[in-house]
Amino acid sequence: MKQNDLAIMTIVVGPGAELIWEKTKPYFEAYADRLGADLVKMTEIPVVQRPIFESAVSKKIIRYEQMPLYPSAHWLKLSISHWLHKKYRRLIYLDVDLIIRPDCPNLFEIVPEDKMGLFNEGEFTPRAMVLHDAKIKMGDLPDWDGYTYYNTGVMVVSRYHRHVFNLPEGPVKPLKYPFGEQTYLNHRIISRKVPVHELPWQLNRMSLMNKWLGISRLDSYIVHYAGMNNPKATVIVIDKDSERWKNDAPAYKYRPCVFIEVGGGLGDQVCAEPALKYLSEELHPEAEIFVLCTWPEIFNHLKNVQAFAKTPEIARDAIFEIKTHPAEKTSLRRHVSHLFTHGVDYASIAILKRTLPTDLKTITLEVNETDRAAVAAYNADVLIHPGRGWPINTFPLEWWNEVISLISRYYKIAIVGKNVSPEHGVLPVDCPDCGLDLRDKLTMGQFWAMIEKTWCLVTNDSSPVHLAGAFDNNIVLIPTCKHPAHLLPWRKGSQEYKARAVYKKLLENDFPMAVNSIEWTTTGKGDVRDYLPDPEEVARAVMKYGIPAPRMTQARSLGPFPMTYTASKATPSSPI
Repeated sequence: MKQNDLAIMTIVVGPGAELIWEKTKPYFEAYADRLGADLVKMTEIPVVQRPIFESAVSKKIIRYEQMPLYPSAHWLKLSISHWLHKKYRRLIYLDVDLIIRPDCPNLFEIVPEDKMGLFNEGEFTPRAMVLHDAKIKMGDLPDWDGYTYYNTGVMVVSRYHRHVFNLPEGPVKPLKYPFGEQTYLNHRIISRKVPVHELPWQLNRMSLMNKWLGISRLDSYIVHYAGMNNPKATVIVIDKDSERWKNDAPAYKYRPCVFIEVGGGLGDQVCAEPALKYLSEELHPEAEIFVLCTWPEIFNHLKNVQAFAKTPEIARDAIFEIKTHPAEKTSLRRHVSHLFTHGVDYASIAILKRTLPTDLKTITLEVNETDRAAVAAYNADVLIHPGRGWPINTFPLEWWNEVISLISRYYKIAIVGKNVSPEHGVLPVDCPDCGLDLRDKLTMGQFWAMIEKTWCLVTNDSSPVHLAGAFDNNIVLIPTCKHPAHLLPWRKGSQEYKARAVYKKLLENDFPMAVNSIEWTTTGKGDVRDYLPDPEEVARAVMKYGIPAPRMTQARSLGPFPMTYTASKATPSSPI
């Protein structure tokens, strides 16, 4: 039943608008009937007689001309003042280029009568310059928060708000960013402190929100095709969307789509696993999650996650995009340094905008039986990974050879690692006759299988340390750059579980990061020998854990090193 004081209003001026109206009219009519409101369609810009003066000085009128009351069809929204005065107590204004889902709620019931119902598009796209320009041309806005900018394609108004739609007093200076009448109305709403009930994006969904929401526009009650300047193209999209709504009714279920570019090195990508696990299993188990990375096998065990080494073709209405390790100093990297945070925390902030609770930071990797079988014949007590990378994190060959020689006196060792580029890989250290040289011989999965089955890992490289965090072996880390607390993995709720860092000092002690900087460069700072512990300290750190009973028969003479680990004062060692 219609109420004479309620109306749904739109503007249909020009051939393009008429073409779109043919498609959107049924939605407007159905919504107006359901709300018991009149449907008002404005089709002409009113014409008024305006005087033409001989000159600005003489003020002599030489003739009158008929001129449009408003500069364009958009400004017809100002006639809302007339409709609220003459006939309607409340009205909902809707741009002609939108469709309304059959289950759209009653906006009159959502918005209190003493407030204007508007969607704040400033939350999704920068509009600050628009109102800064308006402040210069139309007057200051001392109470403006610096980002609010309302879209006037959907408005819920009442007689309380007639004054907002009054014509400007005198000519308005041309605005650089007018957006039709929209900037003018924003200025009036903010300057007059009009109470606003902010509408959620589901009640005015535009394409500018796609990259922020990552879910189909059809998941909204009102789809607004603002920004599509071609009426014929708009009609085609409306037809497709209308057909989809018919097929998807009455549930209207749509899955969010997230595209995550997991960048950085192997360690950085492994550290993204806990956040992706939490995202896919806890936060959005209903979402489609696509991951672009170098090593898809890291994420293949996660539910609802599809990992690719090459960019996949994703045909979705909206995709939410995330980068975990931006190369340029933009986005997250402008505010948080990956060098001064743990990789798991850094990836979590990028993906989830938060850090995970400690018990959720453990990395999970799944080793398959094929890889286990491939390394079944390789048995060692200690894996040694002499990593090669940054100058400050690439140790001298003679230092590594002494470490290897000492450890191999008591344990069977295997040297592991892969040369992936001229800058990153594994050093050409000497492998003892009793050891295994597995450098450049293992696939990624086989490397995991070796870590899984081997009692202890010794390395200066973050990647093997993070990989080992998925298993239950012992870890001895020799750091020089990042603090051990930013490298050692969380297992059983602790970074001290079967993990120890051995070092003389750290680069950040000599070159602390300034508050106005986000990172230091690791190239050419300090002599690496100043940061290295004595090789004996590394051997003692391995021995600190003791030899598991099944391996006692593999141990040779224990020599001069004690089975009980004691840290040297000259070479301090710390669990973290």
